[in-house]
Parts: sequence; structure tokens; C-alpha cells
Amino acid sequence: MQQDISMTGVSIIIRTRNEAKYLESVLKKVSEQEGDFAPEIIIVDSESTDGTLDIATKFRCRVIQLPRSEFAWGRALNMGLEAATNEYCVLLSGHCLPISNRWLPSLIRPLSDQSVAAACGGQVPRHGLDPFEEVETLRWFPLIPENTSYQMFTSANSALKRSLWQIYGFSETLNSLEDAELSAKFKRMGYDIKYVAEAAVYHSHPMSLPGVYRRWYWRSRVGMYLRRNTNPRIRRASRSVLPNIAPLQAVMVSTGRYFFSSIKRCITRGYISQLWKIPFYELAREYAIYAGGRDGLLDVKHDEAPARFSYYQNEVPRLINLLRFIEK
Repeated sequence: MQQDISMTGVSIIIRTRNEAKYLESVLKKVSEQEGDFAPEIIIVDSESTDGTLDIATKFRCRVIQLPRSEFAWGRALNMGLEAATNEYCVLLSGHCLPISNRWLPSLIRPLSDQSVAAACGGQVPRHGLDPFEEVETLRWFPLIPENTSYQMFTSANSALKRSLWQIYGFSETLNSLEDAELSAKFKRMGYDIKYVAEAAVYHSHPMSLPGVYRRWYWRSRVGMYLRRNTNPRIRRASRSVLPNIAPLQAVMVSTGRYFFSSIKRCITRGYISQLWKIPFYELAREYAIYAGGRDGLLDVKHDEAPARFSYYQNEVPRLINLLRFIEK
């Protein structure tokens, strides 16, 4: 059953660290949203030094400080949600700029349905900033009909019900996919998650090749651990001699799925001069998927969650140095 969302109280939690480049535009766009929401804006900041806090003060945001030494993605989200005073809560990254003045009402509308736990908004890349992240963003956030059921939501641009967050919460021990873990909990309890392409934001940032490796390594490793109880093959592989072999299947699937589509998208998006970088990008990603999958199986074998927020741990120095050399 859906309820009327007019005059609904909304809390918007924005995570920041040196987001002065985009934050003022983001907050200005938030203030221009249609509807009588008067949103409460909570900034969870990790020691910004670039004027981010001055902008937050200008827009009368409530600021919560989270020291870098204590930072965790899940912890930042939990702190913001704990401080929120409304049932409907929006999660937004400090560099994600809403595209339209209908962003907020479109994003929270699905929450009026009692069977819906969360909603995920669309993302549109900033053209020319990073061709490879642009290709990835277009792949993950397609233009599909509004309110389509979705497998997960992303904390960069989403909305959820605070009452359900209070039951489950974000993990503060995972260093990646903390939003995927929470959405999986919602799904297991019978709640739905909706994708609202109309509630889109501009979201891009340059990714170095070492950054690509880190991103996909942790996605693969944490993803393996999160699926340990729902995919019997993961348990079987972790108990056998296969941890060094089983991830190769994921690499082959990923290569077949992404390599040629990356070439096609680079051409159609006007990045022909960047085509020579694709093999190196794929090298970084595919080896990261393999290494992350292997270490994820070992995590499952020893029943240990991936090391808490050791984002630069388990790197291959020679590979990282090679990727840095290629970028130069």
C-alpha cells in the first residue's frame, strides 16, 4: 500500500572529504527540489581541508566529524543515519549532483510502499572526465522503466527507511560493498528495492589504474565472502584445492562481458584516442578480480571477514608500479 509523500520529512546524509569542488552546487540543487520537504541535511565529514566545511556552514547543514583514523564507509553512513530525525533518509555522496528538481520526490516515492525498503537512483557520468569509469557507469545504471525491482542500491545516491536501517545497520567491518550487504539483508527479509532512473545524479571521478585494481580487488574479495551462504559452489571451492583456480571462471566471464563492450562504448562515446588503454585497464581489472576472488575464497575457508578497511593491503607492488608507469 502506498502513502502520500507530500509534506514528508526527509533527512539527507552526505559523506564528504574535500568535496568543495562540487558540494556547493549539490547543496544548491538540493535546496531547489520540488515539493514541501524542507530536508534536514547532515554532513558526515572526514577532516576536509579545502573549504568543504565553510560551504556546509553557508547552507546551514548539520556537521558530524568522523576522524580519518576511524573512517569506514559503513561507519560514516551509520553515524549520519543515527543523527537523522526522519523516517525517509537519502544517502548522497558529496560530489553527486542531482540532475533535475524532481530528483528528491522521485527518489523517495517508492518508499511510500510498505513492501519497499530502499530505492536506488540513476547515475550519469560526466562526459570527458574518465572514459573508463564513464563506460562502467553507463553499464551499471541503464535507462530502464521507473520503479523496476533492483538487486541492490548504492550509497552514492539512494534512499531507505530509517526504521529498517535500525534493525540491520551498515557493516563497519567491510571495506567494500557495505551497501550490497545491507540490500541483501532487505531482500532476505522479503523487502523490495526499486531502481528509479529518473532520480539521477551526475557522478564521475578520475580513476587511476592502481585505483581500478583496488576497486575491483575489493569488490571481488568482499563479494565472494558475502555470497558464501547463498552460493554452495563458493563453500565447496574454499574447502578444496581450488582457491587458486576457481576465480579464473569469473575472469573469463568478466573478460567476455566487458572487453568488447568497452571498445564499442569508447568508440560511440567519442574516445577513439583512448582505445589503446583498454588492454591495460582490462589487465588491472581482470587480475584484481582473480586475486580478490582467490583471497575471498581463503576468507571463506578460514571463516574470516576481509581485513577491516585495509584498502591498500594485498597489493602486488610490481603490478601497481607497472600500472603507474603506463599512466605516465
